Amino acid sequence: MSYPVLAPDVQPCVWMCAGVIRYWLCDRDFDCEACPLDVALRSRPAQRYDARRPKRSRVHLETPRDRLYGPGHTWVQPRSERGEGTCRLGLDAFAAAIIGDVSDVRPRHPGQRLARRDALCDLQVGSDVLRPRSPVSGRVVDCNPDVRTHPRRVTAEPYGKGWIVELTDVDPEELLALSGPTSGQEHADTDLTAFRREVACRLLCEPVWQETSRGDERPWTDLRRVFGDEAYMSLVRHFIH
Repeated sequence: MSYPVLAPDVQPCVWMCAGVIRYWLCDRDFDCEACPLDVALRSRPAQRYDARRPKRSRVHLETPRDRLYGPGHTWVQPRSERGEGTCRLGLDAFAAAIIGDVSDVRPRHPGQRLARRDALCDLQVGSDVLRPRSPVSGRVVDCNPDVRTHPRRVTAEPYGKGWIVELTDVDPEELLALSGPTSGQEHADTDLTAFRREVACRLLCEPVWQETSRGDERPWTDLRRVFGDEAYMSLVRHFIH
């Protein structure tokens, strides 16, 4: 009989992934500020550390229960009051969190036919353009005029005023392939941990950390500024697709 050696939520430390140490497991959800190993390796001032301090609770991203969720972090909300097969689409909370400020939104126009995986819109993020993909096929019957005049709503209010388009003639079979709210939340939480992990590894492996800290009173917290638009958006595209 075999037994699991590691708890399912224990993962390799970012220092291990960076090749600095040979073996270490993280049981703190990458809360490096509470980790004595991170204090020692960064040679930063020691903090008062209590080994009995409880692990920081995991952040759960919002996933409203009245909609379905696609693998590329978009949501689909059936709207039967607008007609059979009509759905509203937008970004989920995870996508909104890592994309950040958007300076321009160009949704697809009414009348356009979208296949599954076609772009819902063009999002101007810094100097780059991100194109979230539709998890279902259909014909555009409406686009949100608010996001043209207030583009930040796409990420500031992703489940409300920041919706992007409405589609009709949506295939019911494609809706069945989407995730419900519980699975959608698990997917968002998992990708949030993976995203934090990738950011931490890049900060450890690349010289950008020292460059951003030097001469500043405190390290930069805007990741787009830390990595630059091109590098940061390449990371975002691993998750938003």
